[in-house]
Amino acid sequence: MGRHAGPRLDSLAHKSICMLVNLGGACLKERLKAQFPDENSDSFYRKVTAPLERYGFVRADRYSLKATQDGKNYVAEYFGQTESAPQPYVGEIALPRVAQPHKPLNFAKLYGGGCRRDGADDHREIPSLMAGQRIQRDSK
Repeated sequence: MGRHAGPRLDSLAHKSICMLVNLGGACLKERLKAQFPDENSDSFYRKVTAPLERYGFVRADRYSLKATQDGKNYVAEYFGQTESAPQPYVGEIALPRVAQPHKPLNFAKLYGGGCRRDGADDHREIPSLMAGQRIQRDSK
């Protein structure tokens, strides 16, 4: 008996792999099994899960099925949409961290030019009140 490249067309396994890929490549077994109400758990395993695992089209765990790249390629060939496998990400070596050069503060820039109108500093000539006494400020 010869080895087949995939499940027989119009079989439950073929319909299931097409649905699985159209659902995004992964789903719960119960959601996929709900599409075939006549099948119980044992027959679903025999007709769908086991053949697809044998072909290498899916990975199954206890509750879910996930399509492999071979399964996605099989469905793409069936629908005439060939796509290449995604290229693996190759990271770049990080460059060493370099501190910014030290720049001294520019006080002229921080404090601006001072008052702009005449009489703006007149309030400085008023003597202060300290402990009940007026303190005259030394004038320059």
